[in-house]
Amino acid sequence: MIGAKKEIPPAFRDLHQALSLLQTRAATYVNLSQLQLALKGLESEDATVRVAVLGLNGLQGPSRLVRVLLADPLAPEQRWEQQLDFPVDDDGRGILIRYGEEWNYDKSHPLLRTLHIPSPILYSHKVEILLSTVSLKDTSVKRSIQTVLVPSLEMPTSANGRYSMVNYPVHKAIVYGEGLDGLLEYAAGLLRVDEEDMVTGAINSKLQSQKHIEGPDQVINMINLDTAIGAIQVFRKSLENSTEYEHSWFDSGIPILSTWLTADTKTEPSTLKPAVYRVIEYLSNNTDETILQEEAQKLNDAIAASIPQSTIQDLTSALLAWAETSHTELRDQLDIAFHTAWSKLAWYKLIHRVDDVTTITSSILHQAWLLSAEKNLIYLCGRMSQAGFLSSSEPGSEDATQAQEKERTSGSLPPALRVRDFLPLPTSFPDAGGLLGKSHPWPHEIAFCRYNLALRTIPPLQALAQRLVLQTLSTTALTSALSGLIYVSTTSTSVFEAGAITAAGLVWSLRRLQRRWENTKEAWEGKVREDGRITLRSVESTVRKVLTDGGKVAIDGIGVEERKVARVAVANVREVLGRL
Repeated sequence: MIGAKKEIPPAFRDLHQALSLLQTRAATYVNLSQLQLALKGLESEDATVRVAVLGLNGLQGPSRLVRVLLADPLAPEQRWEQQLDFPVDDDGRGILIRYGEEWNYDKSHPLLRTLHIPSPILYSHKVEILLSTVSLKDTSVKRSIQTVLVPSLEMPTSANGRYSMVNYPVHKAIVYGEGLDGLLEYAAGLLRVDEEDMVTGAINSKLQSQKHIEGPDQVINMINLDTAIGAIQVFRKSLENSTEYEHSWFDSGIPILSTWLTADTKTEPSTLKPAVYRVIEYLSNNTDETILQEEAQKLNDAIAASIPQSTIQDLTSALLAWAETSHTELRDQLDIAFHTAWSKLAWYKLIHRVDDVTTITSSILHQAWLLSAEKNLIYLCGRMSQAGFLSSSEPGSEDATQAQEKERTSGSLPPALRVRDFLPLPTSFPDAGGLLGKSHPWPHEIAFCRYNLALRTIPPLQALAQRLVLQTLSTTALTSALSGLIYVSTTSTSVFEAGAITAAGLVWSLRRLQRRWENTKEAWEGKVREDGRITLRSVESTVRKVLTDGGKVAIDGIGVEERKVARVAVANVREVLGRL
């Protein structure tokens, strides 16, 4: 019956309904073409998995790659293999390769040419392959992954040569490149993409030296198509060439890519295919990220209404530069300081330098722990105050602040925002020379943390050093007394035997001193470094909050409810997906 509604498998009905609701309530934020692919994947328990093979330099390379991936070495060369190996009618349109009992090539459709081939791989794994081209130049990482998973195809719309772009989403994608240029283009666009189960790279190179290159979140498969095609031809000549075929086949790097192609395409009955699951998961994450970006854009627009966007960007860049420089300073300065300090407080020097522990460790905090970062932060907050984010009043003493409070009368305007207004001032620290009493328009966290480290960690470190030295000396003295007592009271004990007891006590006590002191130094060093990183992140977050919230007008409420409804729809999809 024409227009009849398709019957959804019972196991997938809740998820299909959730995705349909997402299409209705989050149409502005969701990728509709990718959503249609996800809905189509739920119409059957054995959904077809669509894999794109996209060429960075035309269709000939991807066509040869697909030929190698789908060819059956046990069967004679097929007609479709010759067609893919030497395409003679490359008119720029993509090719959709599907399973068919017999070879059939249809190029009447204006969008895609369709090639039906009797490939066992396509039949057993229920896979169809899209051959097309893609460009990753001058695109961001997010745009690159979206371009690969939802490739755009050109379709002529008029006789004068005009084209329109049609999105054709896929479940998985292989990006094919040639040589060093292809490797660099892929690495620039997709090397840091973490969807390695959905996107992978295949770089054809005759200088192949390794099967794959591992990036931060991606693996690039290095292949040699000539070697792979030669291996298939050798095996087809005679089965006696199986050994040569096996060596050449694995040297070509194709087996890894072939395994990736057919992975996640089979599943148990009434179970969602992993490839379809990942598309829905990616769609949910991408929609949620789009909603968050929309909210951030609205917030930025509200801020720009009162403070120029260029000023905010300059201050944000300065904040990022400050954070990067501060983290570098923390690492480099502490490396130098700890190298010098620990050489003075080595375990074998601790006995005669135990009283210097406080002095040496305090010098690390007061001479090498974020000194330049604190000064640069004051300068940065001065720029923010000049731009209008902070109070323009002179940061004086507590009396001056109280005088300003008295001048404010009922109905007067509230004071301008200051960075310290966003900081919960700690009350558990003793007042160190008026540290907490003064009103400064910059975050106090660095000074607070330095003071806290000096107050809370150095005295226990000094006490432990003294205790370890005392334990070492007392243990050595006791074993020496014991050995002397044994030597005096027992006539059969020689001086060397009695001295062995003293030596054993000395070695044991020194070993305990070394182990505990080195572990304590390592733990203290780790705490100093980690507290520094936490403090820098906290300060950066605080200043960024001022840059985001300070000096802004009221946020326009249009679209807030719409984004709330869309977010609920995304959460509903995730909840249903998590139950499958």
